[in-house]
Amino acid sequence: MYLSRLYLKNFRSIETLDLTFLPGKNVIVGRNNSGKSNIISAIDLVLGDSSPDYARSDNISETDFFTRVVADENGSGSEVAQELRIWCELTRCSSESLDFDALYDCIGFNAVDSAKFGPRRRFDLNDLEQRFDSVCDIEDDEIPRTYINPKLRNQLKFEQEFDDKYHFAFAFQAVRSGNGIEKKLRLLYREDEHSGWILALRATVRNALIQSAVIPSFRDPFSQLRVTNWSWYGKLLRHLTAGSLSLPNVEDAFIQLKEAADAVFASARERIERSTLSVAFPGTSISFQFSTDRNSDIYKNCVIYVDDGFKSLLAEKGSGLQSATIIGLFCYYTKEVHIRGSAIMCVEEPELYLIHMHVAS
Repeated sequence: MYLSRLYLKNFRSIETLDLTFLPGKNVIVGRNNSGKSNIISAIDLVLGDSSPDYARSDNISETDFFTRVVADENGSGSEVAQELRIWCELTRCSSESLDFDALYDCIGFNAVDSAKFGPRRRFDLNDLEQRFDSVCDIEDDEIPRTYINPKLRNQLKFEQEFDDKYHFAFAFQAVRSGNGIEKKLRLLYREDEHSGWILALRATVRNALIQSAVIPSFRDPFSQLRVTNWSWYGKLLRHLTAGSLSLPNVEDAFIQLKEAADAVFASARERIERSTLSVAFPGTSISFQFSTDRNSDIYKNCVIYVDDGFKSLLAEKGSGLQSATIIGLFCYYTKEVHIRGSAIMCVEEPELYLIHMHVAS
């Protein structure tokens, strides 16, 4: 499965853009400040690790809405768009099987029906603007829908829903209002380009369909290698550390590390408990630890050091070494862990434009 189409409207510096991609490597080339980084940001927003429609997330702000120059009584002014839209369309190859194990680990979703528990409603609109108006204006409680429950695996719910579908899309909409910014993300899917789209009111299966990694021009391993339950890097570390405590001496090493931390922080712990906690919360104690004491969270304490003549944290190395390491990690993840799923990697290299100009001159 690959990203086959990206449509943007009123996103940052881009008023309207409709791009198509091919399987394999795709290269976007353009002048400085032409919007290349905003294309990558849009892909990351919709297909990245985080949920783009999470209400309490600050992934969308006022500055993400396109600002156009307009004439006013003073000669010129500006107008900020009220709404932005992003459409990411994925195409599944004819020989590609879906990772149903990953899909059944997801939260279920509601698929829109034409009648309660009836056949799926189809959206046949070819114009993207009309499609956004149709699918994003629907509220969850307005229409009949069927819940696709991953807990009913014995009934093959996801197989029945997705096995014959080869086109998937995510429609993201953000609207400025007096109450802040309202966000919606819809999942659509269909058999082929001639079929109408089926609408799901939630896109909870997004990361099971495709896993993405974005390396922006400003390298920041702390954000690109987030260790969470749903990030690709977190999944990689969890996979690599599974069963680690069964290895010889690992559990003993954690016990010794805990004892060392107790000795180092003994004085501070005693004073804090005596002066503050014993008064406000009698019977409460604190502890300082160099590592987790929960076996299931051992992977969250992993950090990467690189020795290129001087051993230090990956975050302290140059951007080239950081990029090579992150790319190597993601490639390993897609080849050894995320074997049956699809993946997309976006690497932003602004220096390539300067190299191109130098050669051209």
